[in-house]
Amino acid sequence: MASRKNILQRISQLFHTVKYLKPIQIYYRLKYRWTTPFDGGGVHDLSTRQKGGRVTFLSKANSFDAEKGFTFLNQTVQFSTAADWNQITNDKLWLYNLHYFDFLNSRDNDRWFKEYGEIIKNWINVHSAIEGDGWESYPTSLRIVNWVKYFIRQDSVNDGFHESLVRQARFLSRRCEYHLLGNHLFANAKALIFVGFYFEGDEARKWLEKGMTIVNSEIKEQVLADGGNFELSPMYHNIFLEDVLDIINLLQLYDRHVSPLFIVQAKKMLRWMSKMTHPDGLISFFNDAAINIASTAAELTRYSEELSIRQEDRTEHHLTHLKESGYIVISCKDIHAILDVADVGPDYLPGHAHADTLSFELSLYGKRVFVNSGTSVYGADDERLRQRGSAAHNTLVIDGENSSEVWGGFRVARRARIKDITIQRIGDEKLISASHTGYLRLSGRPVHNRKWKFLNNELIIEDQVFSKEQHEVIILYHIHPDWHVQSVGKQIEISFEQHKVIMAFSKMGDLSIENSSYHPEFGVSVQNKKIKLSWRGECPVKFVTKITWS
Repeated sequence: MASRKNILQRISQLFHTVKYLKPIQIYYRLKYRWTTPFDGGGVHDLSTRQKGGRVTFLSKANSFDAEKGFTFLNQTVQFSTAADWNQITNDKLWLYNLHYFDFLNSRDNDRWFKEYGEIIKNWINVHSAIEGDGWESYPTSLRIVNWVKYFIRQDSVNDGFHESLVRQARFLSRRCEYHLLGNHLFANAKALIFVGFYFEGDEARKWLEKGMTIVNSEIKEQVLADGGNFELSPMYHNIFLEDVLDIINLLQLYDRHVSPLFIVQAKKMLRWMSKMTHPDGLISFFNDAAINIASTAAELTRYSEELSIRQEDRTEHHLTHLKESGYIVISCKDIHAILDVADVGPDYLPGHAHADTLSFELSLYGKRVFVNSGTSVYGADDERLRQRGSAAHNTLVIDGENSSEVWGGFRVARRARIKDITIQRIGDEKLISASHTGYLRLSGRPVHNRKWKFLNNELIIEDQVFSKEQHEVIILYHIHPDWHVQSVGKQIEISFEQHKVIMAFSKMGDLSIENSSYHPEFGVSVQNKKIKLSWRGECPVKFVTKITWS
């Protein structure tokens, strides 16, 4: 019986996932499954285009040391043999980073100039056949961009390097990721633009035209009206923004016209980034998000200003509703709060979504206090599923289920929909309310409504569950590991240095402080505390949490 139940559940998950896909995704998924990758044959025209401007791209932290090896995702591996390019004992995401070649454009890249040439030669020798992780379209795209950035700074480039670059461009031009779309397709297009500008000739012109066609279409779809990237991940937003700035930079480098569309979208994205960044200068953790992957807000702002692009709206707003992406930002005095009233993202591309509907993050005095748990792994294991689940976020869980049915590594079946958003401002008081439908699939069809009321030095959170049946309700608050958490009578005290936060609860249930884990980076797990309020009974029911600080 259990086995049959699992099979039916998987069929349901698959149906409610596939039904949202675009026909083009299904077509290319089938096409690429049954066709062999192809690089187009021999190399003919290898002349490079003369650039007109100064080469200035953002540099990355160095991930290579000739003595220690490569360090990605907080894991260092000594590189010694050709087999290391596809070493199955290493995590796939770690191997992807190896194939990206970001280290070519690190801040101290001149130190290992000789070694870099040998590594490029080694990659070419090992990858004569189109197979392995390095020949997948996404790492190929990032590698093409990094090679071009590196090559245009050199006085001369090995002909063999150019031949391999042409092979990779030909392969990619026939293998763009239309089955995935989103940031992957944009990265493919960016790579074709880079290699299309780098080389001259008819073939390079076709790469450039294809890349620009995709980018012109995707930048309209993937940048929402409020400036947010439509996958609703602050990390991928910053990655996408850097991609846009890189394309603008390349156009300027080769003395080409920059479309006003690119400038407008970049300015809107800069504003969104500034709102979704905490006072510590780092991204918030909604959906897939971790630090030290994308460039920081400060780095991207400085880069944009070098390109003469500045954020349009620099005025301070105490309350900002990023309506299209679904976040509300409260920023005034000593508080910076980000409220999640968003759907999971584009229906056909929810792969980086978490079940974090109606969660929030809060910084006080420039210091994070309430945090979503972050992202430390990709893949399809239990830990990945746990980090994507509702219980890893500052929200409410009904009957142990996730608000959206996250499954696999990057799948979502039935998903929560936001409704009834209201925003009221009465003097210094700000009241935000929203509901979601993610739990309608459960018996009794429960609906979760959350209200946030911001007053001076006080936040009142009111959670209601509307249903005519009995349910188990769990409300979770995850605390940044720098803060000390303890029970004081019937209240919770959270303290850091001279700062103190008090939490009081109207309906106690079972209130506990439990060990949890916080994942600010890939490959990092830090112990922290979570506050858990558990209750079971008849609904409808209301819970009020009062948070005060001094």
